[in-house]
Amino acid sequence: MLDTVYPIADDKKATLLVALDLSVAFDRRDTFGISSSAVQLFPGCAVLDRQKAVCPCWDSKSTPAICEFGVHQGSVLGPLLYTLYVALVAKVIQSFGVDHTQYADDTQLFISLSATSSVNILENCLAAVHNWFAINGLSLNPDKSDA
Repeated sequence: MLDTVYPIADDKKATLLVALDLSVAFDRRDTFGISSSAVQLFPGCAVLDRQKAVCPCWDSKSTPAICEFGVHQGSVLGPLLYTLYVALVAKVIQSFGVDHTQYADDTQLFISLSATSSVNILENCLAAVHNWFAINGLSLNPDKSDA
């Protein structure tokens, strides 16, 4: 990202960066047609045949529920599987001519403010990215996203 931003700054232009954060990003696994048998190639990573429960008090817990999606929090392959899941959002971003970086569940969009239309381009790109995330079962966390 800095390799792109520094030359813009050298030309005395500003850069607008939008940092996006996703809620429960690692709770999905159903893109690229990944089947249950393919997920089995990652033993210990997928949540298949596992249950979850909530323990609100010391002596009680909720009825266990089957986990249908996701990877274990802190799993080694979680970031890689997530990266595969969101790889196609890069095409949406690039279609607007907006630069971006992605790492794990963080996405950063940035654009030079060299033209008055730059902010409109970034706004339109952000709307398309938000739509792509929503269609693919992901939601932006507005409390942790910032410009």
